[in-house]
Amino acid sequence: MFKRDKMMGKSAKQVFIKAAALTFALSSMTFHHGFAKEDKDIETIYHVYLKDEYIGRLSDTKAYETLLQNKIEEAKKQYPHMDFGADRDISLIEENVFEPNHQSKKVLDRLDKDMTVDAKAYAITVDGNPVAYVEDKLSANQALKALQLQYVTGQELAVAEERKKQAVTVSPLEEPGSRVSDVRFTKLTDIKETFVNPENILDVQKALTLINKGTLEEKKYEVKEGDVLSSIASAHKLDMKTILALNPGLTEDSMIKAGMNLNVTITKPLVEVVVEKEVLREQPIPFEKQVIEDSQLPKGETKTKQEGKNGQKAVYLSIREINGKPSAQSVLSEKVIQDAVPQIIIKGTKVIPSRGSGKFSWPAVGGYISSKMGHRWGKMHKGIDIARPTNRTIKAADNGVVIFAGRDGGYGNKIEINHNNGMVTHYAHLSSIDVNVGDVVESGTKIGVMGSTGNSTGVHLHFEVLKNGQHVNPLSYLNR
Repeated sequence: MFKRDKMMGKSAKQVFIKAAALTFALSSMTFHHGFAKEDKDIETIYHVYLKDEYIGRLSDTKAYETLLQNKIEEAKKQYPHMDFGADRDISLIEENVFEPNHQSKKVLDRLDKDMTVDAKAYAITVDGNPVAYVEDKLSANQALKALQLQYVTGQELAVAEERKKQAVTVSPLEEPGSRVSDVRFTKLTDIKETFVNPENILDVQKALTLINKGTLEEKKYEVKEGDVLSSIASAHKLDMKTILALNPGLTEDSMIKAGMNLNVTITKPLVEVVVEKEVLREQPIPFEKQVIEDSQLPKGETKTKQEGKNGQKAVYLSIREINGKPSAQSVLSEKVIQDAVPQIIIKGTKVIPSRGSGKFSWPAVGGYISSKMGHRWGKMHKGIDIARPTNRTIKAADNGVVIFAGRDGGYGNKIEINHNNGMVTHYAHLSSIDVNVGDVVESGTKIGVMGSTGNSTGVHLHFEVLKNGQHVNPLSYLNR
């Protein structure tokens, strides 16, 4: 398109050129001046601008029209299905003068070199800014619809659009399930007719890709000798999590080789799709656990008086998703279908000196674990070793009855306590023993002194725990 404007006090009219027909509406007014000149001496010239650059004067527009028509015909050979118009960057401004001094050849040569023609297109706009160009309005609508259909079905979209169009209120869901109540974009979208370079016009799929990713071309990085993933990520201002997500199949431990191409492009949608849903779902109501203490039941024992059972409720939700990911959720209503049944546990509190509580206290005064349970030196180490205590006192780990107190081969001086609840503890390598078989001991009672008797490399306590006759890891039962 080119323009005519007022210049030097003379009237002008804007000239529009379309592909189908080049129609020039040229008008002028009688030029009145103080000089003694007749109207027949006045001639019209045209000042030509390319963008903001003044490139000269034309004596008339016929040669320009011919040049433009030729360029349109050339463009239609390459893009036969498109409609073309004049270069939008060219302006022609009409002026009536007494002494014309045109530069037609220079101007036409420049226009032949730099003038292009634009194709009619439809711009998909986001918040007023064009983000993608397609050939026709149907393609623009198809691209926007395809964007929405990535997150809802065609039927869901149609129902939501009809609901919005009719502005009707529908009844709440009565059966578990969901329905889409609204589908919209996060930003204002529109479709506008325009003219652009035909190379910028996309098909529907490419327009969809551009809107989804914000780019049509992903930037690639070719791995060089000595590169590591962390340095590549840092150089492109990415973190490891992002670069791994951009390159499926890679892990932090993957070996990368020179010549490999890595995707280092962070894509960001130009507009996102908001889906509002109504969801009716049944959810469990967790049962409560109630504990009742019983002074007649030995401490450490429990009984189940009533089994717990989850209840059930119907929850009506409003859920918002953006590009398929949950964004917000609110509860519209809840209805209890079945009440939960609490679990009732009877817990014994009666203390019996000869019976353990099931909780083991630390059997030394301070100290640290110098060796854990497991294979050691070619054989099984059946307990843990505790060394470097604050003092060498050894204590009963729980209430119980002493069932062994004396020398036991490689264990050296050893004590065994039966806690009368399926648990037995062993204390070995003692320098001295302070209890006898049959003694009833309480948790924390001194039973001996740490030493290095038997097969021992130094002063420490070897501590074992047996459950129903089987060795278990003491660390699973000790409270520190």
